[in-house]
Amino acid sequence: MLGRNNDLYSTGTSAEDQMRVNAVRHESQEVYERNLYKEAARRVVFANCFDSCELDAKTIPNFNRAFYYGQPGAQACLQDCYNTRMKLHFGSTAEKEGMLINFAEMKQEYQRYENWHPLTRMYKEKAQANTNDFVQTMTSSLLEKSKKETRGKFDFN
Repeated sequence: MLGRNNDLYSTGTSAEDQMRVNAVRHESQEVYERNLYKEAARRVVFANCFDSCELDAKTIPNFNRAFYYGQPGAQACLQDCYNTRMKLHFGSTAEKEGMLINFAEMKQEYQRYENWHPLTRMYKEKAQANTNDFVQTMTSSLLEKSKKETRGKFDFN
């Protein structure tokens, strides 16, 4: 549909292409503007709630491990403020269209990513590593086994 040296908002290369563009443009333009409005509202409400909860970008640069595990107060404040303002602004539409924040669900998703990440899996295996007593027992049993197997075979004295 887009010809050479045309950008996304260009006309079609032929009359038929132009008719296709005009047929869907009206509906897609409304959807685009509606989504643009929702996204702008999300950003404004989030920024206002971030300020009202007295949070800043230095303490919470992103929703990471420190945020999900170490700042439940900030989560509660941010979620309550954001959801309240979105419900006041959009009404029941906010819930229907998934415009509310649920940090419990987001934390579960983050935990799935943590479990998927190979380094985290490796750290968990090392954290669940055997205790010192088990290591000592295993080492001594291996030493005894090797002594038993080599006894008499390699005595050159």
